[in-house]
Amino acid sequence: MPKFIKGFKLDDEKIQNYLPRQPFDTRPDWAIDCYEFIIDRIPRDAYIGIGVGFEANGDVICVIMLEKGDDKEKLEEEPVHTDDEMLAQIAKDVLTPGVWLSL
Repeated sequence: MPKFIKGFKLDDEKIQNYLPRQPFDTRPDWAIDCYEFIIDRIPRDAYIGIGVGFEANGDVICVIMLEKGDDKEKLEEEPVHTDDEMLAQIAKDVLTPGVWLSL
């Protein structure tokens, strides 16, 4: 049975808009550095873990997990929410809430 994860995906488009890549920055690991920079600023007790999920088109994504389970519809009943102020602020800028199929 598939597992699902609920939380915030690190949204590459939002990250690019928020932390624009400089013309001289052509490193292939630029996105990984940005992910680490973002995750390091979120208090560890604000989420249950970092997971790998899949978009509907099959793209692999990194998700800051708040919940996980077998029932996608049940996870989708309530909107993604956090009481952690730092995570909530970061979510406004570079994250997208949702539920995804987990690796």
